[in-house]
Amino acid sequence: MRVREDVNVDLKGIFTQQWKLFKIQSKEEDCECLINILRSVENEIVNTERKEHIRSLQDINRIYYSRDELVSLVDAGELRGNFKEYINWRNTASNNIAILKSTIKNERTPAHDHIFTKICEVRVEDLSQDDPLCNGVIDLSSDKYQLSENNHIDLMGEKAGIRGLSKSSEIKNLCADFVLKRKEVHRLRKFVLSSSETVSHDQWVEEEHEKERVARGITDVLLQEIKLNAFRKVSNGSENSLVEIIARLMDTAMYRLPVEYEIEVTRAERQSMASKNRKVQQQKGSRGDKPDLMIRVFFRNKWEEIVYVESGKWNCDDEKIHSDHNKLVQLCIDGTDELLKICEREPLNRNYIGFGVNIAGECIEIHGLVREKGVKYYFPVSRAKIPFRKESAEEVEGFIHALLTLRNGIIVNIQGIASCLQKRSRKNSERSPTSRKGERLSKKKSANF
Repeated sequence: MRVREDVNVDLKGIFTQQWKLFKIQSKEEDCECLINILRSVENEIVNTERKEHIRSLQDINRIYYSRDELVSLVDAGELRGNFKEYINWRNTASNNIAILKSTIKNERTPAHDHIFTKICEVRVEDLSQDDPLCNGVIDLSSDKYQLSENNHIDLMGEKAGIRGLSKSSEIKNLCADFVLKRKEVHRLRKFVLSSSETVSHDQWVEEEHEKERVARGITDVLLQEIKLNAFRKVSNGSENSLVEIIARLMDTAMYRLPVEYEIEVTRAERQSMASKNRKVQQQKGSRGDKPDLMIRVFFRNKWEEIVYVESGKWNCDDEKIHSDHNKLVQLCIDGTDELLKICEREPLNRNYIGFGVNIAGECIEIHGLVREKGVKYYFPVSRAKIPFRKESAEEVEGFIHALLTLRNGIIVNIQGIASCLQKRSRKNSERSPTSRKGERLSKKKSANF
């Protein structure tokens, strides 16, 4: 229901008043509330046509239907934020405060006497519904009470001592060291590729010291996860734990990419928009597939999906691994097709690899989708064991190399997409309005002939 700007009376109060009673009164009273809202809107509308329309909505059968639809939405939890069932919370608050005062009155300490006095000064009418005091809770951080630390001990005993735990000098030194290291990190100059620089998948883009920095970060995360019993978590069958650990490793592997675009590793099985767009176009539904993780880059006010990650449990069977493998193939196709909407086909296909990452049992498998001379190929890029136990240095190196290879591929992909977009922008800018007009006239004359 739309209300024109010429409505002078604020209807917010009317809606609030009626909706507070919604569904806890009789059906007839609910319908009367809806009619009252419509009448209030009608009275404030000047436009005759709109006025007639609002009047037609007041038909009792339509009102009954609207009311039943709203009830079904409330029952389904769809309108929980707008239709909260009304209760006389002030009565409940008064009862809770009365019980609280009765309890505190029996305690004979200055702190309890002070709180009792302060509570007696409170008027329920002045409280908001979400005030802790309405639930019989004394919020000692509130300005109502203004108690000292010693008063806390009188009220809560030894539990109040949690606030006074001593600080360690060793921890203090560690924190000072952290601040110094943080300053060093902030002083680091980020290496960024120039937009005109050409890179390729068969060459490392970054210098050795940059790759070493990333590798050290990955090993630090691995050590931290091992200290937190990562293997026990994942071997007990927790797929969520495995996915979150992989996400942290991906975050670390993607840290400080030498590009000027925003990158993110998505969590919580976010829907792939590339998959959704394909399904809508093919009339196969309106919900896209939801990979466990995605790596996306922000180009021209839109997130583009460039890496997809699927994971099973730590000891998942071959059927799950194969199913995820095939799912990743389709997702990589969808992601590349989405990029072709903003990039020209030939330049993109020349140097772009769509990456699919499969956490297959105890290993990470990285595959790439390429399009070469009209044929799509999905080929194995790297495979390594995930080092959560007592893997050898060579096995750890294999895992690090796999993530560094993925990082390098992402850098090359982003650089290639950026180059395609810049070339497309230059072509569009070179076509002036005059030349476009002449082109249209030329086409029109050709059509006439």
